[in-house]
Amino acid sequence: MTQKNMIIGGGCFRYLETAFNQVKGVTSTISGHTGGRKESAY
Repeated sequence: MTQKNMIIGGGCFRYLETAFNQVKGVTSTISGHTGGRKESAY
C-alpha cells in the first residue's frame, strides 16, 4: 500500500484531526502549525 501525506489548513485544527481520524483509510493525524520561520519559532 502506498502512503500519501497531505497538509490541511483550518481554523481550529483539533476539530479537523477528530474528523479525519474517522475517515476510512486515514492511518494517523497530527495537529500543529506549518510554515513560518525558524527564527520566530518558540
